[in-house]
Amino acid sequence: MPHKFNNTMKKILILGIAVVGLTLTSCKKERTCECTITTTIDGNSTSQTVTSTTEATKKDAKEACENGNSSQELLGIKTEAVCELK
Repeated sequence: MPHKFNNTMKKILILGIAVVGLTLTSCKKERTCECTITTTIDGNSTSQTVTSTTEATKKDAKEACENGNSSQELLGIKTEAVCELK
């Protein structure tokens, strides 16, 4: 009988570890997105860094952060934003 108990405990332990592992990989945490915005006028560039935080899974936060990437030019002024999840 003790042998059966040990097998049952092993199964419960493995199941518990699997549940904890899945929970940690998909759990929502506070994530930080950092965007560097560079503006270029007549060859002169200035940069500014902006950060924002969100409560999300890593996948969702990364997707939202990367949606901030952009590049545009209007009337000789070029603005580029490069965003990265930290």
